[in-house]
Amino acid sequence: MRRLPGCYPEQQPSAHTGGKPKRPKHLSPVAEEKWAEMVKILRARGTLTKGDGPALEIYCESFARWRAMLDEIANEGAMVESTVLTSSGTPITKRIINPAVKAASQLENSLRAMLREFSATPASREKTKTVRAPLNKQPLAPDSIGATTDFDAAWDEAGKQLKKSKEANNADELGGAEDLEGEGGGHDE
Repeated sequence: MRRLPGCYPEQQPSAHTGGKPKRPKHLSPVAEEKWAEMVKILRARGTLTKGDGPALEIYCESFARWRAMLDEIANEGAMVESTVLTSSGTPITKRIINPAVKAASQLENSLRAMLREFSATPASREKTKTVRAPLNKQPLAPDSIGATTDFDAAWDEAGKQLKKSKEANNADELGGAEDLEGEGGGHDE
């Protein structure tokens, strides 16, 4: 089947502005790797905002715990031995399902739900709206001076230029205040 032109509304971009959230310093090593991977994917797709940081942190730490549960299952097996006491106090050893199996299953459900929130599943991806670039970071026309195809480099360069501009403005404001004081404009005598 194919879509007929004009039968489906065009998807409008999101009202949210794109951006890169700051990576929390306390992430575990596995969560740090997953953070970098997810940020790269979501930025390339054009759906990442600065406000995604807390949700991304929860996802990455949950992923790290899920990986730890899978490692435990690989090392200990899906079934483990457990010793319990009978009513007479006699110890009995029996095989039970490794508690890590249940924890891994619960984490998988949470991870799947979060992936849907990030539009990172095949079905949810189709409904995704891209975010708009910040005004000072709008991509340049391909033939314009300074245009680049490396969005990350352009993003970082725009941030540096904004910082320089703010520093220059602060220096101008401080210089103007000193000039007024030197000319006697700051106080009446």
